[in-house]
Amino acid sequence: MDAAVALAAVAYGIGDSLVLPTSGLLTGKPHWAAVAAGSTGALVLWRHRFPRSVTGVVLASHVLCYAPGAVVVMLYTVGGMYRSWLRLLTLGLVALAAQTASSELGGTGLDLIHGVPFVATPLLMGLYVATRHQLIATMRQQAVTHERHEALLEERARGEERTRIARELHDVVAHRVSHVVLIAGALQMSADCGADWVRQEAERIRRAGTQALTELRDILGVLTGSESEGTAPLQPTPTAADLDALVADCRHLGMDITLRLHGAVNTLPSATQVAIYRVVQEALTNALKHAPGATVTADVRDHHDAVQIVIANGPPTASPGDGLPSAGYGLVGLAERLRVLGGTFETTAQANGAFRVHATIPHRAYPPDPERNAHPQEPSRDQSDDRR
Repeated sequence: MDAAVALAAVAYGIGDSLVLPTSGLLTGKPHWAAVAAGSTGALVLWRHRFPRSVTGVVLASHVLCYAPGAVVVMLYTVGGMYRSWLRLLTLGLVALAAQTASSELGGTGLDLIHGVPFVATPLLMGLYVATRHQLIATMRQQAVTHERHEALLEERARGEERTRIARELHDVVAHRVSHVVLIAGALQMSADCGADWVRQEAERIRRAGTQALTELRDILGVLTGSESEGTAPLQPTPTAADLDALVADCRHLGMDITLRLHGAVNTLPSATQVAIYRVVQEALTNALKHAPGATVTADVRDHHDAVQIVIANGPPTASPGDGLPSAGYGLVGLAERLRVLGGTFETTAQANGAFRVHATIPHRAYPPDPERNAHPQEPSRDQSDDRR
């Protein structure tokens, strides 16, 4: 491209000198003017390496032999290199002076009507093209930066989603699997209880295992729901109404549980009800594994500004059984879940094996629920009489 521009400047300078009678100081000597104009046009080949030197030589040659092609190329080039209006104005005045001097020496007189556009047009065009290229480069850089930022946000979202799925898997599967292990241990220790009893307990194992697999499939179905039809979970998420079934399953394993619900717990937002269910579920599972035979009390109170959940178990009356490993993520996951809802989560352990869980979920994390205000407050109920 540089060679083509230089060749065009050479050809234009030679042709202009041979055709026009005006050639600056060399007016009347067309052949010498053509040689000088052609040599001046060839200088633009080095305009990017030595822009100032080449510009000075070209403007001086313009006074000598009138080389408009080389002047236009240099003004366009320098206009794209400089961003200072003071420099561009100075260069424009110098070029206009060279153009005026060349016209005066050629005998055509002062012609600002043609001289000003001759100088200003290539300068402004060079400035416009360079500014446009810089703007495009800046936009491309911003696009690359934006794509990197989006990639980082996407990776962060994936990490958070993996953590959430792992927490949900622990919540829904660990409870069922603990039941299966404990029932299987009871079968092992009570082999002489009769075929009917063994058959019933085996059926409970099968049912608990089936429920665990179903819940696991539902969670994994969320990951593939967009790709495979019919794999999304069909059952609703657990609510406060499912606490009765949860307590009944634990009582069947021999736990002494007291569940108390105070206030309109069933009218709370779904996220709050899920959190309540998971807190009670994790606390009962831990008591089942680490404090066998202990008395457990679960108290859920819906106050005016927050929900208070307190689950406490006394010291165990038997040593914990083997075969119930703990990853240690259950309580950590609950703390993260409640922190997202703006709540708090605290645990207290005593030396005798007693354990207490205290959780708070504020109402301010959700907008007012008009349906909740439409329902009257449910009376508190105590299920302490329904024990096994």
